[in-house]
Amino acid sequence: MNLRLPRPLEAFALNFNLHDVHHRHPGLRWFELRDTFVVDDGRYHLGWFSAAARQLRGPIKIG
Repeated sequence: MNLRLPRPLEAFALNFNLHDVHHRHPGLRWFELRDTFVVDDGRYHLGWFSAAARQLRGPIKIG
């Protein structure tokens, strides 16, 4: 997923929030992810903090 995070915090997180971009372009360095996200007309799936809160709900029930 690509997670929305304020730009100053992206660098702090080494652009980890652009994880989908990383999986589509695994050879990119962390500081190249933002530009590739823009060029690819990237979209966010969730907010960073929403995704973190979602983890607190526990495992997803399957079946």
